[in-house]
Amino acid sequence: MFNFDVNSGQNGLKHKVLKHDADMDPAAFAAFLTYLYTGKLSCSPDSCIQVMSQAHFYGMSKDKYLKKLIKTSLAEFTNMDTCFELLEASVKYHLPKLRRMAVDFIVANYKKCARDPRLHRLCQEATNAVLHGVTLKLYEDVVPDE
Repeated sequence: MFNFDVNSGQNGLKHKVLKHDADMDPAAFAAFLTYLYTGKLSCSPDSCIQVMSQAHFYGMSKDKYLKKLIKTSLAEFTNMDTCFELLEASVKYHLPKLRRMAVDFIVANYKKCARDPRLHRLCQEATNAVLHGVTLKLYEDVVPDE
């Protein structure tokens, strides 16, 4: 992300300098700046996750409007290639609706997802969310509606 360097200037004043991380996608940074200035967000799934990471870094992780825009953007991109990364990001950045969406996708496609090695590399909280989703699905299938 960015690192803050605070240097003493003339008269003891301090200046903040932003350093850009070379690993950050320029498109994600542009999307983040666009959101800051316009309130609009248009980006790829990878960029959306980086935008949320930036928002978290800058103390904006509770911005409900940004979370809603990211969830909407990512909803159309949820597939086998993205579901595990989205679940991890939802845990890391406290996005319960995105977590539910990713877990629902994994549960609905469990036979394929169970064979994917990324399932076994999920963090503990993400694994628990998947197990909870699978358990609820099994319970719904076994216990008849009253």
